[in-house]
Amino acid sequence: MQPPAPLPELARPLRVLFINDTSRNGGPGRTLYYILKFADASRMHKTVLLPRPGVVSELLSEKGIADELLFESDLVENIVEPWDRAIEREDFEVAPPKKLLRAAGNVFRGGRGFFRLAKLVREGRYDAIFCNGTTACFAGGGLSAVTGVPSLWHCFYTSVGAPIRPLHSALAASTGVASICCVSRATTVLYPHCPEKVHLTHDAIDVVEFAAGNTEPRIREEFGWPADAIVVGSQGRILPKKGYFEFVRAAHKSMTMLDEGLRRRVRFIAFGDTPQDVVPDHLVLDEADRMLDMGFAEDVQRILGGIPGMGAAGGAGGGQQALKTVQFILFSATVPGWVSSMARTHMTNPATLDHV
Repeated sequence: MQPPAPLPELARPLRVLFINDTSRNGGPGRTLYYILKFADASRMHKTVLLPRPGVVSELLSEKGIADELLFESDLVENIVEPWDRAIEREDFEVAPPKKLLRAAGNVFRGGRGFFRLAKLVREGRYDAIFCNGTTACFAGGGLSAVTGVPSLWHCFYTSVGAPIRPLHSALAASTGVASICCVSRATTVLYPHCPEKVHLTHDAIDVVEFAAGNTEPRIREEFGWPADAIVVGSQGRILPKKGYFEFVRAAHKSMTMLDEGLRRRVRFIAFGDTPQDVVPDHLVLDEADRMLDMGFAEDVQRILGGIPGMGAAGGAGGGQQALKTVQFILFSATVPGWVSSMARTHMTNPATLDHV
């Protein structure tokens, strides 16, 4: 492999405006942190723009990796978000008239914020705009069109809404958007009309941060697991496309292949900030008697209790509602007391099929 060509000398550090369209802690914020961390400070002046203070700004400030940290309250993250705070999950459930009112107000807010950003780009004499996130890409593409400052899109979304898809395509193909960095092959499908701009660049983390000795172990202590427990985990939004169902199937297959000693030590865990995005309509519990033998009775009960409509029969959210909302199918070679009790607790008038 040939070593990379040396970078050209610069008369002064490039002034780059990094627009991150969310102040919440998630993929975009964490990705921006690592980009800034490894950017050559001698070649780049890094200004970060966020919608509001939050965990992202606290992380960047704590690590001291941004030269400037600015906030633009009219940088709209979601079209139906409230006008005075960040969007929350409950905001997606408000009545349609209220959503329309918020959307109309956010169109005005977005336009007002855009003009302030255009002024910032001109007066700040920025050389480039780095756009991190969906709204950021729209904003950066528009800013490039009106200011002439080139933008780079960092794309980790795989679709855009039909009403704004033509604008997204036009901005992506415009001369102001100089490059589009896609974090996965799935995101590249948005740009068939300008493939020459697309670069597949996977996201990464600094593995040194998570090396033994650089982090304080917490999971075993928080869950009360023994010190010799082997923890296998994943984190992120709880969505089918993120591979969580495959993770569960792999965990089950792994447990059936391990000997008794290892099975008692291994713990599988999935951390996610939006488990509500997976709404169960059926639940299949296979080899229930084996789950009891392997020591998973308490875990199964906790999972069942956390599923809407799967509470105790006769109580709120259980019994009759469970029959309406969640189909529960249970397979067991034998029927010990625990299996019978679980069926009585979480099922209403269950049908029993004996197959020999």
